[in-house]
Amino acid sequence: MRMNKKLKNVLAFGLATSFVLTSTMGVSATGDAVSYDDVTSYAATDTIPEVPAEDVTINVSVNFYDVGTGSMVVDATGSEKRWNTTYTFKQGATKGLANISGVAIPEGYEAVTTPDVVTVYNNGDNTVTVDVKQVKAPVVEDETVDVVVNFRDVDTDTYVMEEDGTTQKTWNTTYTFKLGATEAEMDLSGVKVPDGYELADSETLVRTVYSGVTNYPTVEVKKVKEPVVEDEIVDVVVNFRDVDTDTYVMEEDGTTQKTW
Repeated sequence: MRMNKKLKNVLAFGLATSFVLTSTMGVSATGDAVSYDDVTSYAATDTIPEVPAEDVTINVSVNFYDVGTGSMVVDATGSEKRWNTTYTFKQGATKGLANISGVAIPEGYEAVTTPDVVTVYNNGDNTVTVDVKQVKAPVVEDETVDVVVNFRDVDTDTYVMEEDGTTQKTWNTTYTFKLGATEAEMDLSGVKVPDGYELADSETLVRTVYSGVTNYPTVEVKKVKEPVVEDEIVDVVVNFRDVDTDTYVMEEDGTTQKTW
C-alpha cells in the first residue's frame, strides 16, 4: 500500500520527538490522511506533568518564630507550638494561596506583621512560619485617687449641709493603690467631722474604695448634745473687819473669826 507523503512526514517527526494527539487522525482506504490537528510536542527528555484527577486537600501547618529570642515558640514539653489548617487545590492546580489571617497566635505573643496569604504547593504538607514577638506587660504604677467624705446625721437622716443649705459639708483626702490593685479597705479614722457633730455610735470608719474613680464615702454623725445646766448652791461665809483697828472681829477665844 502506498503511504501518503504527509503521513510519512508525521511519522518521521515522531522519531525525534514524542507527541500527543488531542484529536483522532484517520487514514482512508487509499492511504490518504483524513484529518489531524492540535499536536503538542515535547522534547524526548521532558516529563509530561501529571494532572490530578480530582480536587486535592493538603495540610497547612503554621509554626511561630520569636524575633526577640531568635528561636521557635515551644510548649512546656519543648515541642513547637503550631496552628493547623487545610487548603484544597482545584483539579489540575499545583500551587495556591492559602489565607491564614485567622491564625491563633500563642498566648503572650503578637504577630510582627498581620498574617495574610501564603503560597502552598500540591506536594504534601506545607509548613508556614509566622514571625511573632512577646507582648510586653503593662507597666504597673501606684495610683492615687480622690476620696471625698460626706456626712449623714443619723438623727435626722439627712446630710450635713453648709450654711447655704444646698452644698454638702465634705472632708477631702486621697488613697494610693499599690501594684495594680483595683479596690481596698480604707481607714477613715483621721476624718474631721463638722463643728457641732460627733461620730455616730455605730460608725466604724472603714470603707471600700476603688481605683480609677473618685470615691464618695459617707460617714455617720450625730449632733453634740449641749450640757444640761442646773442651779448650783454655794456657801457664802461673811467675816468682819474693824476699820479702826484694821483687824478682823474675833470670837471670845481670840482665835476664831466671827462669821455669818
